[in-house]
Amino acid sequence: MDDSNAPDRFISREKAEGHLQPVQDDFVIINDEATLFASPLPIVGERKTTTRKEVWSWYVYYVGNSGLGPFNFAISAWQNLLYLAGWDPAYPKGTVPCGDGACNLIAFGSERSVNSIVLITNGLSFAFQAVLFLIMGSFADYGVIRPHITTAFTVLAWAVSFAWLGVEDPSKWQAGTALYILGLIGYQGALTFWTAAFPGLARDLPEIKDSEEKLARGDTDRKSHDRLDMLARNRLANVSFLVCSLGELVVLAILAGVLEGVINDDPDSNTKALSMVCAYSAGIWSESLLFITCSWLTRNY
Repeated sequence: MDDSNAPDRFISREKAEGHLQPVQDDFVIINDEATLFASPLPIVGERKTTTRKEVWSWYVYYVGNSGLGPFNFAISAWQNLLYLAGWDPAYPKGTVPCGDGACNLIAFGSERSVNSIVLITNGLSFAFQAVLFLIMGSFADYGVIRPHITTAFTVLAWAVSFAWLGVEDPSKWQAGTALYILGLIGYQGALTFWTAAFPGLARDLPEIKDSEEKLARGDTDRKSHDRLDMLARNRLANVSFLVCSLGELVVLAILAGVLEGVINDDPDSNTKALSMVCAYSAGIWSESLLFITCSWLTRNY
């Protein structure tokens, strides 16, 4: 028996029985709990049509949220502070600065190698993120406060990136440790909640909503609608990666010029340069804040 048109027959039957109503004013009214879970159409909550401005705001945000400062360069700035503050364990404590070999420092209550400090700090950061996302992770897919959470994580990462300008002395390596952990939390949080926005953006594209109306009327089948929805999601994801990659080429080209102008053989110059790189990434985050604000003022994406 051919069941290829089973979804269409199901929708037609539910419409005839009054459980599934045609799409009107961006709503689908459901009167039966079984239909609630069986229908391929979005059936709860207010819906708005995704605009081109919102899509490009989502694309460009990824340029700032690429992790340039809090994920890529912050760890270099932080480890640089650790090595400058540490000493060579082959000699009495604090007498010989770290060289190319081992390097120790008093951290987390005892003398440890820099490698051990880095591993423990990354573990703490992961633990904090695990607890945080267990508590609030569901808001990425449910509710209406995702834009507010994304903005909060973005502001955190932005502020931490600028704060690296105040951590250029090796004696402030503890502050650098705190900034590194906070930067990772801000970056990962913003990335997580930004990523969660794209299924909704794709679902509310004009062509997808038009296909939903056709599906409700029986003018198309479930397979065709699902394929169109899949292609829309893939297009959004792939274009966002393309825009991010092209944007990062420009960002890194400017960064290379900045480093060329400030770097020399002095270790202090290296510390200052890394702090400037993290702060420079905050400028890119400012662009992200601008675009997320524009999109947020338009709608809860």
